[in-house]
Amino acid sequence: MKAVVYSGYGATPVLTQVADPACPADGVVIAVGATGVCRSDWHAWKGHDPVALPHIGGHEFAGVVVTAGPEVLRMVADGTLRPGLLVGEVIALGQVGRALAAMDEPGSGAGMTVVSLAG
Repeated sequence: MKAVVYSGYGATPVLTQVADPACPADGVVIAVGATGVCRSDWHAWKGHDPVALPHIGGHEFAGVVVTAGPEVLRMVADGTLRPGLLVGEVIALGQVGRALAAMDEPGSGAGMTVVSLAG
């Protein structure tokens, strides 16, 4: 997949080919449909909030679940938890949702990203 990657703090981001992310047992892989860049992305890029390099930024995005791990539970209308998110389900994750994942995971500046739902 293609991703916007920076290899050093303050370095110009480059559109490059990277490996598709693997789906963790307790997470989902999401095909990113739209993403934004916010101030916390800038702080990571400048090195104020260090991240592992090279880095794919982004944590405010919307997309479609393409793979769900076997340990993922979903909330349904009656408030109960059921196994798995549905592949093809549309999901929007802002800062709260992305905060569930470590900042070092591939961000939404790629075609796909991973969100760990571990509690």
